[in-house]
Amino acid sequence: MMTEQRITTGLKYYVSRFQADIGNLKRTINDTLAYFDRSYNQMDEDTRLELKIVLNELLINAVKHGSKSGDSSYVKVIAGMVAEDCALLIVEDDGDGYDTAFLNKPRESAPYSGNLDDIEETGRGIFIVRSLCEDFMVNEKGNKVVINKRLRKAVGVG
Repeated sequence: MMTEQRITTGLKYYVSRFQADIGNLKRTINDTLAYFDRSYNQMDEDTRLELKIVLNELLINAVKHGSKSGDSSYVKVIAGMVAEDCALLIVEDDGDGYDTAFLNKPRESAPYSGNLDDIEETGRGIFIVRSLCEDFMVNEKGNKVVINKRLRKAVGVG
């Protein structure tokens, strides 16, 4: 199981903090992907698409579930490389969180790990993120997600 202590490795990270508004997602996703493009030169298109899906799902969840109507909530994104080919992504919102007991279980023991049709509407984004990442962790409060995602080079790039 990964730990959040990796963030203290001294590597360079991309950090963004934005007001929890759906209108801010596109720029944040594009800026975060641009960071990974620079950090991991010549990423293959499938990996880039998977990373974009992960970012989209995590940020939509943070905005949708981590803010209350009319307040000035914020979402924080930290992106970094924890190995030559492994991305770290942390998404944290200002919300009250939610019950995370089932989220930190291994993929194969999670209640929704078998059939996508059995997932309730509110669990699909997390299911998608978990299936695209090597490591997935949510803090106890339920307002911070940490993932590790293996990156692949485009064919013919060494």
